Amino acid sequence: MNILETNHLTFNYRNHSVLEDINLKIPEGSIYGYLGKNGEGKSTTIKILLGLEQTPKNTVFFNQKEFHSNRSYILQNIGCLVEQPFFYADLSAYENLNYLDMLYHCGQKRIKEVLELVNLTKDKDKKVRKYSTGMKQRLGIAMAMFHNPKLLILDEPLNGLDPQGVYEMRELMLKLQSEGKTIFISGHILAEQEKICTHIGVLNNKRLLFQGEINSLLNQKKLSYLIYTDQPERGMEICKEHLIPVNRISDRTFIIEIEQDGSFDSFRNLMQQNNIQIIFADKCQEKLESVFLHLIKSDL
Repeated sequence: MNILETNHLTFNYRNHSVLEDINLKIPEGSIYGYLGKNGEGKSTTIKILLGLEQTPKNTVFFNQKEFHSNRSYILQNIGCLVEQPFFYADLSAYENLNYLDMLYHCGQKRIKEVLELVNLTKDKDKKVRKYSTGMKQRLGIAMAMFHNPKLLILDEPLNGLDPQGVYEMRELMLKLQSEGKTIFISGHILAEQEKICTHIGVLNNKRLLFQGEINSLLNQKKLSYLIYTDQPERGMEICKEHLIPVNRISDRTFIIEIEQDGSFDSFRNLMQQNNIQIIFADKCQEKLESVFLHLIKSDL
């Protein structure tokens, strides 16, 4: 079941087209990575999902409920971190959350829970202006999820973090998902998205190029194999004769690119027919970054 959907979402700003026919489908319990170059409309999409930009009725749906007709209910079930977290820098983390409790009435127990969840319990009484960037991001997420929403929408939460902060944020995302939260996260740090996302949406030229499980995206391209053989020169010649893309790596190894679904067996049989021994073969893992760039290049 999809917790959040858009229906042919199109958005113009001052007669300039920003988004065209976007049909997001965000499965419940997923970590959905919304990818795209800077300026492609990722932040605009998030503002629309939160009702900060106006769109026609029947465009955004949460749990199959139309946004405009159920605005209050929907926003009660969404937590967000857009651009930079907002808090009072001269107050402590505990004081910021206590102030937030005046709005949500979740109680002291909930303050303690979210402080533990984002690993800020020991620093709860420190003034926020003394926090590192990573600690501030974690406090921002604590505030976003204070009212226990079903969905978290995070706009590039890894920006400005050092490696330790990125690691902490990644572990927090995975922990939240394991506890049943759905997370929609925009960004362009593809190596990190690959580590945590279950689903991906790729935005380019105002449109969605791809949407689905990340494994489906990574397996879209042809498969690459590193081949170690006793006759690399002859092996490469045969590959070229049969129009198999091939690149030399070292004296005895080369990489081939083939279709999926049994094509490697055909390649192995081809080598055997020509008395070439494959000593070792290893499938190269496709990376999200290379697939993303391939998609963008293909769209051009």
